[in-house]
Amino acid sequence: MIQKLIVACWAIFWTYWLAMRWFTKPTQEVRQGKWNFLQLRFLVFWAVIGALVFKDNRVWASLMGPTLPILAGYPAAVSAISIILVASGMVIAILARIRLAGNWSHEVAFKKDHELIENGVYGYMRHPIYSGVLLMLLGTALFVGRVGTFALFLVMLWFWRVKSVKEEELLAEHFPDEYPAYKTRVKALIPFVW
Repeated sequence: MIQKLIVACWAIFWTYWLAMRWFTKPTQEVRQGKWNFLQLRFLVFWAVIGALVFKDNRVWASLMGPTLPILAGYPAAVSAISIILVASGMVIAILARIRLAGNWSHEVAFKKDHELIENGVYGYMRHPIYSGVLLMLLGTALFVGRVGTFALFLVMLWFWRVKSVKEEELLAEHFPDEYPAYKTRVKALIPFVW
């Protein structure tokens, strides 16, 4: 049951994301990094989804490494925490995407008539989409319980940290007065903490 709910959360997230990608403003400026993070991101996403869907498949399980023994003793608690993290992350990411509206991009980009969004979930964290997706990934990794899924979560955390720094540099250039003040007021990924 929990597995189906987690899969449903991911399906809702991806359906919304794919539908809304067509409703963005034209791009004015794009910053390219050394690596093509888009392919890495999709590879990690699909690996995590594969780990979830094929959780009990021997071949897939062997690819994801051993189960963490500490999680095996508390299946009900792990399941409850997992679905709470995944559902909360989905809601945060979708609310952030709604608030960001046409300013969203899968690249480090500045849009025409770009607005600096500082309210809604952006009033609590500067990168709520990343926070939401990371919660979804963490909840999924916890449910699957294998070392490999936690490693994939750490890869995505690193990826979004690198990308967020590049985004913040771009926003600081285009909003030289507003963005530094916003950055001082609001934490990056975890409200009031980090």
